[in-house]
Amino acid sequence: MAAKVRAAVDARTDPDLLVIARTDAAAVDGLDAAIDRARRYADAGADLLFVEAPTSERDVETVATALAGHRLVFNWAEGGRTPPLSRDRLAELGFALVLFPVGTLLAATAGMRELLERLRAEGTPASLIDRLGGLDAFAELAGLGEVRELEQRYRADGG
Repeated sequence: MAAKVRAAVDARTDPDLLVIARTDAAAVDGLDAAIDRARRYADAGADLLFVEAPTSERDVETVATALAGHRLVFNWAEGGRTPPLSRDRLAELGFALVLFPVGTLLAATAGMRELLERLRAEGTPASLIDRLGGLDAFAELAGLGEVRELEQRYRADGG
């Protein structure tokens, strides 16, 4: 893996591209092995180090202490094995990037479930319309205005 990290760093042409090196070794080989791998990834040039799945706050602290001086990634997976530490605590420990990988999906699923339950009970989603935001708000969020401008600029008839 360290060779792959080195290859990615050497192949980088965009200075804004960050190489994040992740290890899942803690779950199989233990935290010390994962930290050792992360150090090798740092030596290979990784910009951020991602030790996945420390299972206690003490383990998170161990990772942060052992890899002090490096930019670290924390995976704040809702319902995952890693404890849900606050952003302030993570910053204090030196984590530079916090991932929230499934929160939006879980929220969307809860919203869909609520809408479907309302459909079943009431026959329409009318009682939720004010909370949904409507099509105009969705179109704005999705950037439909910009899409329409591009469509006009690049129309086949030259208009």
